[in-house]
Amino acid sequence: MADELRRIAEADTTRLQYLPDPLDPDLPYAFVDALKEPMPIAAVEAIERVAMGLFRQQLLKPDVHDIFAARSFAHFFHTLGFLYKYKPYGVKAASPFGYSLFDLHPGQGFSFQLHLEPKYEAFHILQAHPDSFIYLSTHPEWLESGEAAAIAWSVGEQRIPAAHTWSPEPGDIARITSTEIVHTVIGCTLEEYATTSFDAVERLLDQNDRAGLILPARHPEIAAMVHDLHPDLPRRLLGPATSTWTSADVPAEEPIIEVPGELLGQRLRIERGTQIRLAAPRSWVKVIVPTTSAVCCFFADQEWTVAPGQLFTIPPGWDVEVASEHPTVIAMQSIAPELVLREWAG
Repeated sequence: MADELRRIAEADTTRLQYLPDPLDPDLPYAFVDALKEPMPIAAVEAIERVAMGLFRQQLLKPDVHDIFAARSFAHFFHTLGFLYKYKPYGVKAASPFGYSLFDLHPGQGFSFQLHLEPKYEAFHILQAHPDSFIYLSTHPEWLESGEAAAIAWSVGEQRIPAAHTWSPEPGDIARITSTEIVHTVIGCTLEEYATTSFDAVERLLDQNDRAGLILPARHPEIAAMVHDLHPDLPRRLLGPATSTWTSADVPAEEPIIEVPGELLGQRLRIERGTQIRLAAPRSWVKVIVPTTSAVCCFFADQEWTVAPGQLFTIPPGWDVEVASEHPTVIAMQSIAPELVLREWAG
């Protein structure tokens, strides 16, 4: 099975010679084996599409009484873990359900981009290197002054004017909730909560050498990233005003992003010895990532231990309760399942 998945990756196809049983407990290990070495993004996403296709029925028409199928779904994606997508400016460790971690190289980052479709997302900064920044502006503001400033920055002539940039700090969040917001993040490690883990952007200015990508020898250590880099709740919300920036403290209970009917992303604190139920629609997919301490997820009449940096995914139609023996924070994303299987333009 792993060899067939590698052939799919090389051919950029999603067709299997035969459809395996998605309830087979050994199935996720074949995917893990196929993805164990760093490979180009197209290859990773070809295998990702195969995985999502196997669970299409469970995503769109779940049987809420089939406890074995629910456990098999959770087991598959817990074992699969993050998918590593290497870019010239860093690495994206992605869940298939829109939650991702980005580790951007110092001084490098996303292209200056617009979303082609209503792809909504929020960035939560975990670490900021010197000279890092977030850029946000409207498209007219980009055409008026942002583009010229970005081009000058990209060739090392100047920093981008402060009217549309912010020097971020750990705990800052920024939301992209319109297709008319031009944005980039440079030189940060961050969480992304999004309606898709696939690119769906128009690159207005791409300062990155995409032909010069060299794959690393091994995948990064995700557990250390979430454990050591701001393993706490968000602190400030950044956003643009007409000619300057605004920032506001973020209440502990406020989501990082909430798009009605589509997406809920948040960080939640779990006190020692307490148990919480996630406040997300039962019909949505839920993704949990612990930060400093392992958590116990009580799901489908079974207890699952999830360590920092691991993913635990709950299928539509099911609830989960989360507890910890130590105070900790979890990242949680919940997303409408029809967005997961949508073909995004990119």
